[in-house]
Amino acid sequence: MREVRMTFGQHLEELRKRILFALLYVVVGVVVALAIEKPLMQITLKPHQQAFRKAQKKKLLERLDTHLEDLRAIGVSPDDSGEGGRFSDTDWQVLFKGEVKRKAVLRELSAPFESFAGKLEQLLPSLPQEERALFEEAYREQGASLAAAIDERFATLGEFESVSEIPRRFKTLENNLRALKKDSVRTDDFLLGGWGEDLEKPIRELEEFNQSLDSRREKVSASELTIEKLEEVGSDSEIEAHLLGSLRGLDEIVEGMQATEEARIMVISYLEQFYTHLKVAIIFGLLLTFPFVLYEAWKFVGAGLYKSEQRYVLTFLPFSMALFALGAFFGYTILIPVALTFLATWGGSDIDLAFTLGNYIGLFFTLTLVLGLVFQTPLVMVFLNRTGIVSVQGFRKSRRMAILIGFISSAFLTPPDPFSLLLMACPLVLLYEIGILVCRLMNLARKKNDEEDED
Repeated sequence: MREVRMTFGQHLEELRKRILFALLYVVVGVVVALAIEKPLMQITLKPHQQAFRKAQKKKLLERLDTHLEDLRAIGVSPDDSGEGGRFSDTDWQVLFKGEVKRKAVLRELSAPFESFAGKLEQLLPSLPQEERALFEEAYREQGASLAAAIDERFATLGEFESVSEIPRRFKTLENNLRALKKDSVRTDDFLLGGWGEDLEKPIRELEEFNQSLDSRREKVSASELTIEKLEEVGSDSEIEAHLLGSLRGLDEIVEGMQATEEARIMVISYLEQFYTHLKVAIIFGLLLTFPFVLYEAWKFVGAGLYKSEQRYVLTFLPFSMALFALGAFFGYTILIPVALTFLATWGGSDIDLAFTLGNYIGLFFTLTLVLGLVFQTPLVMVFLNRTGIVSVQGFRKSRRMAILIGFISSAFLTPPDPFSLLLMACPLVLLYEIGILVCRLMNLARKKNDEEDED
């Protein structure tokens, strides 16, 4: 660019002209951004959705493990008598009182047939013994068949059940978890079923608990316990209320695992949604028109620079923009999702996740800007070296201090977890080393040019 000498008034007129053009570019960019606002908002919200889903998955698994821990505290296994557990044998008998009631009804229904079969010898003394034995067996079978039919009918009406509601619901839970695990082969999105091996341990524990319930039911069925005695000794049992409470919690967790809707974000006022979307459109409009605005600024400032200064600006400006874009991309794809996941999972598993749109957008663009500026480190080092403020040897001697400052800065700029800190500190250290290398190469090139000029 050639040097142009202008009066003060001409400078003001040129400045006004460039500002107007820059504002025009920005307005056009914001209008375009508003026209495609929905896709831009989806792009902006993607890190939140990733973090929300990971956090929700972790919380659901923690809550599932907590409820299963309560079942483990009962102390029952398929090969265990249950002694030493939370509930006694009487409690388990109360749980399967439907089985005791069913046996009592079957005995009452079969009793007349058994009685009649036992009197056949007196009623039919002339009947051969073999034929009488066949007749007795057929009569007993007829009684058992009638009792079974009535048993099935009563169970359908809910009068009594061979297996109580609670064991069936636990079995349904196990089947639902198996279905979720099976669905993981079709998608890696955990809200759509991609739970993988995370459900292996809960499924195994539920399977063992269901086996223990089957073992208990068989034990109660084989006993000679009567319903009258059971109601007398088991009136104060809390086993049903306890297991129903566990089932309610487990049902809620499985329903959350089966949910298929997107990770949502809240607004707490009518204006928040409008202003936030407008803010996103303005920021993206500025990003879209930034090269044009920069060109207008260069048209004004570059006219007052010497050719050597113009050469430096034209050399370093593209690298600065590229490093800023690299830093923003690094934050968008890696650092920001990790940081948000840590923040979302902080606290207990029973805390519901609910985030506001305005707070998220502010945090997102703040971290993006910080990372874009942090990635300018090599250019700052090159500037300090070219101006003679710090030499390459000075950068090398200050390496330990620079690493310490990098980690301290990362601790302040990122959420207080080691993963986010390392994700920012490690690139800072790497950028510092790159800056030293670039300064050294540029010094060698300048020294070589000086030697060629002397020759």
